[in-house]
Amino acid sequence: MENKYSAPAVEKMLAIIELLAKEDIGYSINEIARLTESPVNSVYRICSVMRDNGYLVNDLKSGHYVLGSKFYFIGKAAERHMTLNNVAKPVLDCLTLKTGETSQLIIIHDDRAVIQLQSETTNPIRIHAETCSLILPHCSAAGKAILAFAEEGELEKFLSA
Repeated sequence: MENKYSAPAVEKMLAIIELLAKEDIGYSINEIARLTESPVNSVYRICSVMRDNGYLVNDLKSGHYVLGSKFYFIGKAAERHMTLNNVAKPVLDCLTLKTGETSQLIIIHDDRAVIQLQSETTNPIRIHAETCSLILPHCSAAGKAILAFAEEGELEKFLSA
């Protein structure tokens, strides 16, 4: 179903945000324009407005654009409205208490596993991963468990990626 409303500048801005959210590296204006298939001038204007408002910053080493801290605060505000987190957090805390290990709630988004929520162990030796980290499903125990029970069509999508 096609949306009868269109806002091309907003759609370009969202494409830029999604591109920058996928990778830990930043991108130059020309790279963003190429990867989003947008005119350089449009990308420059959108990135400048987002930078001026704190949504993008320039990486100190490369000068490339990366997501700014305002997205963190927006994400935390959205997290408060996620019912699954409210239900799962006590379960994860109980599991961590019983096992002495970090417990994670992981979801699959596109071809990546996303750490949605976690309860960290207090043990001094542990593996730390940030909430909202994107990982390849086959590189984590939880991701492998999800893949083990994935339907064949879905599993093919992961294998081809």
